Amino acid sequence: MDASPARTRRTWSLAAKEMIVAEASAPGGNVSVVARAHSVSVQQVFRWRREAQKAAVAETSVVFVERNRCSQATSLSSTGGA
Repeated sequence: MDASPARTRRTWSLAAKEMIVAEASAPGGNVSVVARAHSVSVQQVFRWRREAQKAAVAETSVVFVERNRCSQATSLSSTGGA
C-alpha cells in the first residue's frame, strides 16, 4: 500500500481572513466567487464568517453582575430606609 504524499496546511493571517470575510459579507458579495478568487474553499469562508459573527456577539453581549445583598442591607440600615 502506497502512502499518500504529505500535504501541508496553509495558514491565513487574521488580516487576510478579515479581508476575505468582508468581501464575502459585502452587499452583493458571493461567497463562492470570493473563495475562488482567493483559492480557499467555500466551507472555510463560511467557517471564518461564522467565527467572526460569534466574536462580534461576544464583544457586544451584556454581562449581568449580581449585587452583594450584605452591602445593600447595610446601606439601607445606615440610612434608615426600609
